[in-house]
Amino acid sequence: CRFFADGDSFRFLGGLHISQIIDKAELLEMNPGDEIVVRDEQYAYYVLSGSPLIMTKSGSQSNFLKHELIGNMFSNDNIMLDRIVATDEAKLFKINLNDVFDVLTNYKVQANRIINTASKNLQNHFYQNTKH
Repeated sequence: CRFFADGDSFRFLGGLHISQIIDKAELLEMNPGDEIVVRDEQYAYYVLSGSPLIMTKSGSQSNFLKHELIGNMFSNDNIMLDRIVATDEAKLFKINLNDVFDVLTNYKVQANRIINTASKNLQNHFYQNTKH
């Protein structure tokens, strides 16, 4: 829980809500060269360690760092996640956004803030750090 609270994406939540979200998340452990194909907008990915390479559908790529939450919801069509590739050992939480809303049923503003953070992180990262 403490690790989540250290990042901007979840800092504003209490420990109980964070632990409930973690309990529903899937831990993904990646070795160099491992790849995740992103198929939908229902999931966000929270980087626990490593610096996975994020590739968009348009071919842009950039490395994401620890504590970054990324996802496709509300993203510009030109900057949609396509693949996540491990360049080193990496751990990510795959978070179903429906679970976030379930946990935060009475806290819609906070749930929307998490989802908006994931989209903004993706958008801002590629606007500032895109390499072709």
